[in-house]
Amino acid sequence: MNLFLGGGSLASLMKPHFYKKISIKQIIRSQLRQNIFWASSRATALQHEIVQRSMAQLNEHNHEELDSIYTRPTLDLYLCNKYWNFITADQSKEEISDLEDARKRLEHYEKLYSFMEYCSDLSGIVTTMTTRIAGTNPSLPQSMYRRSRHNSNENLFSEVEQCLDAYYGIIDDCTEQHPEWVKKVEEEIGSNMAFLFTAFDDSVRDDLVARSKLFERFDLEKQKFFK
Repeated sequence: MNLFLGGGSLASLMKPHFYKKISIKQIIRSQLRQNIFWASSRATALQHEIVQRSMAQLNEHNHEELDSIYTRPTLDLYLCNKYWNFITADQSKEEISDLEDARKRLEHYEKLYSFMEYCSDLSGIVTTMTTRIAGTNPSLPQSMYRRSRHNSNENLFSEVEQCLDAYYGIIDDCTEQHPEWVKKVEEEIGSNMAFLFTAFDDSVRDDLVARSKLFERFDLEKQKFFK
């Protein structure tokens, strides 16, 4: 027997009336908007933490210990830009302005994270190069690097020069645009570059300095890393 006046199923009677006026598209749009505001707030908090991390170990710390938490805001920004027209549909000027402010905070974070990630990648390459050069030491006869034809001085010189070029590209850009970052880059990336540079024998290093302006520049500045 139907106990409800007016008839109808139990499910239809329990469903709130306003559900019938909200479409799935509106629900998804609202969820995306809320995600943008939440992501921008998290990015603001993370940017104060990420600058205190060591550039040399950022990738390991981010991917292995924190489940890529530093990378997530950059993905949120990608989704924000991809579905921007969908998200801002039927919004007032004030609401769109709030969304644009949130997007700007995400864009600022992406620039900061990309810079830190680039420095961390460069540090990892420099560490690998140092290991390859150390492997050519005659006291390590079983080293695979010593037996590899790709590990000759000529090949190593070309790759190390590319590392130096990337390093000085960072230093020069920071000097012109963000001088407050120069000291951090020199301490955390430049010190690794110094170990890489001094891994060569003196005779090889002298030849490299004579052949390359980048090696010569670093040779003149390397004393700052061995105080």
